[in-house]
Amino acid sequence: MLITQHLWYALNHPPHANRLFQQIMRYAPQPRSPRRPRLSPRRLMAAGVFLLVVLFVIDLLIPFSFATFFIAFGIPGITLVIIIAYGTVNGIQWTLRVSNAIIREHTSGMYDLLCLLPYGEAGANWALCAAHLHRNGGLQTTHEKRGWMMPLAVTMILFSVFVLVGRDVDRADLDAESSGLILLILTVVNFVALTSILLIDYIQSLILAALIGILVPTYTRNHFDTPVAALGSFIALQFGTYLLTVLLAFIVLPQLFIALQWTQWPASLAIAILRPVIFLLLRDILLQLLWVLLAYRLRIAPHELHDITRMVI
Repeated sequence: MLITQHLWYALNHPPHANRLFQQIMRYAPQPRSPRRPRLSPRRLMAAGVFLLVVLFVIDLLIPFSFATFFIAFGIPGITLVIIIAYGTVNGIQWTLRVSNAIIREHTSGMYDLLCLLPYGEAGANWALCAAHLHRNGGLQTTHEKRGWMMPLAVTMILFSVFVLVGRDVDRADLDAESSGLILLILTVVNFVALTSILLIDYIQSLILAALIGILVPTYTRNHFDTPVAALGSFIALQFGTYLLTVLLAFIVLPQLFIALQWTQWPASLAIAILRPVIFLLLRDILLQLLWVLLAYRLRIAPHELHDITRMVI
């Protein structure tokens, strides 16, 4: 099983029976009643569909030019950047929140006492992490806010994929029946691939934030160095995996299929399927390495740390 799957489940199912978790949640300030959002997902989806129709008409009327390039790449690209940035910004927030919470226990002198609780230092760190992620409904609020952004993003992705795949199929010199079928297949596959990448990025960004938030205080023990180290580590690893994904999935992979002399549309189909797989595996490998390093720093075997996060302790 991928470490991503295990940790995402563990983060969303915190240790409610843990006394430390209960203590932090009990004395958390009461959250304000949430304001009713002005835009519902249905309205956002309707706005996205209307914009999609308008852009499609413009694309039919205007030959491929800067305007069409902006329609096909610019607006959907900006939408994707906003969604990806949302995961990164929230990851920074959670990294700082978790690391600062652990450092406060160190400076108050309570950390060593907390490590005497059942499951030891690893259990105390995981309970602190889970409690501060769920305090005031924080993690749930993050999920809900992202849910409001997704309908518009989905329509933009669908439009971008349809325009770009349609132009590739037009250049493939196929008969009308084959072109229609291939266009449908490539559009669906690329659409699923891009939305999968968005979901994977959001999930793994929050997991990365939690692990770094626990790991950094094992190296630094003051209120200045810890936030700086946590912030720098998260940004470096986050954008490092982005750059590596772009290199492998968008530069090396297409060149590999060119070298193998695959025809255009089978290569496009294979590339679309492989890109989210590469993104998922690269970041899961990173999380696995951080997981092993965290177990080493907490002086516990990785499988024991795995069991602690799996239990409702």
